[in-house]
Amino acid sequence: MKKWFLLMVSLILVSTGGCGSGNMFEGQEGKLTAEAKKFATSAALDSGDYASILSDPSNANPTDYAAAAMGAAGLDPVKLIQTLNDVASGTNKTDLSAVVSSIKIDTSALDELKTAKDKLKEALVTDPDNSDLKLQIALTSLTSTLTAVAQVGENLGVANLDLSDGISETEAAAIGTKIGSIPTADLATSLLVNTTGTGNTTLLTDVVSDDVSNIVNNLDALPSGSELRTVLNDSMQGTDGLNKDGSKDTKGNPTISATEISSYYSNILGK
Repeated sequence: MKKWFLLMVSLILVSTGGCGSGNMFEGQEGKLTAEAKKFATSAALDSGDYASILSDPSNANPTDYAAAAMGAAGLDPVKLIQTLNDVASGTNKTDLSAVVSSIKIDTSALDELKTAKDKLKEALVTDPDNSDLKLQIALTSLTSTLTAVAQVGENLGVANLDLSDGISETEAAAIGTKIGSIPTADLATSLLVNTTGTGNTTLLTDVVSDDVSNIVNNLDALPSGSELRTVLNDSMQGTDGLNKDGSKDTKGNPTISATEISSYYSNILGK
């Protein structure tokens, strides 16, 4: 209780500039509420209490909600960037196996990731050059793809798949092989994932295509010569990336096929 009292006193002093003239509370209620909300959100993210943020998407700002969705799926944004930087220092800048093998993937967070991407896209409409929003949607979309493919692995009953300790090279290869073995006529029903929380209704290829587009179209948030930008670009649309054939839709956005997903998981993430 004492800590909360001191916090509120600090917020009052900050918001009033320490001035003593007039009623110090006058006109400050909104500012205090906003500051307290920021503190609570930051504390929730730090403690891993993602549910408290995800349960109220309308009152969460896009970047906080996206960070919570990533955390719920198993990827901490800071750790993800650190791991991507480790990949950047290696020789194969398309191999994200270090990312997928170091996380605990919770595929039930895929619908929150979809909501997070929608919120970020909406924010980018009004603030298209915001580098924080652009980087956040790139990282959130990468998380979405890894989570969606893992969910398909579960749905297809890939043998010995244990997502509680990430996806090993063997498991990645098994997922890739399983996806690659699906007859073309069955792809529309076998590759459905749950992005709404109400059932498997969205094609994996649509999710991954959207994610890859979000990533490559927002890489200008990073310096052109940065290794992190190179890793994200090459792993998405390089010759050994997810969009290895370079196919695009009528708007110029990458389109990812089941064959490409299978190949990437079998040959790049899997060994």
